[in-house]
Amino acid sequence: MLSPAAGQSYAQLIADWPVVVLGVCTVLIVVCALVGVLVPDLPDFSDPLLGFEPRGTAIGQRLVTWNNMVKNTGYRATLANYPFKYADEQAKRYASSLVDEQAQRYASSLVDEQAKRYASSLVDEQAQRYASSLVDEQAQRYASSLVDEQAQRYASSLVATTKSD
Repeated sequence: MLSPAAGQSYAQLIADWPVVVLGVCTVLIVVCALVGVLVPDLPDFSDPLLGFEPRGTAIGQRLVTWNNMVKNTGYRATLANYPFKYADEQAKRYASSLVDEQAQRYASSLVDEQAKRYASSLVDEQAQRYASSLVDEQAQRYASSLVDEQAQRYASSLVATTKSD
């Protein structure tokens, strides 16, 4: 509070020097107006935390959490505003990737199966050729051995009959 003496001196100043007080106020107003008009980059105080980052405090942790949430929220972001809106789209993408994977597995199993059938048919065909050639060769040997054996018996029986005659 102002003392009564100070109040009287202010009132006395205005009463004794009104033009000077009015001139000082006018000059102060003009200087402030010129600074506002002529200085282009006035400080912007719309964001009070600009240039100030509290670290290691509860408000600092909340600020970091808030910034992370803002950064990860949005269309097709980690934190979507409407998560169920994009659930069908994500399910379709997941299902199509599963279908593609299953189709590839099925196609590869079909190819493997056809390759196995073809390989087994080739192997069977080659085995049959080899077996028939072996059988033919063994049959010829056996037949020739039988023919030789029968020929020897016949010849020996002829020799025995000629000797006995």
